[in-house]
Amino acid sequence: MAAQMGIAQIIQADLAKIGIRAKIIDLEPTVYVSRIYKGDFLLTVQNYGRINRDPGTMLGGAVVWYPKGPTGFESAEFTKWRDEAATSLDREKRRSLYRNIQELALEECFNNPIAPQQQFCVYRDYVKGLWFNREGVPYVGDLWLDK
Repeated sequence: MAAQMGIAQIIQADLAKIGIRAKIIDLEPTVYVSRIYKGDFLLTVQNYGRINRDPGTMLGGAVVWYPKGPTGFESAEFTKWRDEAATSLDREKRRSLYRNIQELALEECFNNPIAPQQQFCVYRDYVKGLWFNREGVPYVGDLWLDK
């Protein structure tokens, strides 16, 4: 997984600056997933997408944010705030709850998002009708070639 390897190398270099020697272990996806669910790691790099629509998508969908998940992090406040935010339609209340979650995550450092997952699509100028939904997924239902 090239994206994770690049991030892992950056983290490894940053850790070396403070005297921590980290060894990167590149695992097959099935082994990686198995170890993630067991919590069998000291530090891991993981990418997850589909989080750009709503913070609740990330907090409810990415395994590293699960209470009692692979990070071992538990917090009744986190779970309460996450569940309240996911079920509230009040925008200001949600903003406040997500701010609480953000501050807790920064304080506890059980998970540190670094950057959004990038997706790229290359196509020729004669490709028409291609568009992307709010998750960045290409929609090809209206695709046609002008040639």
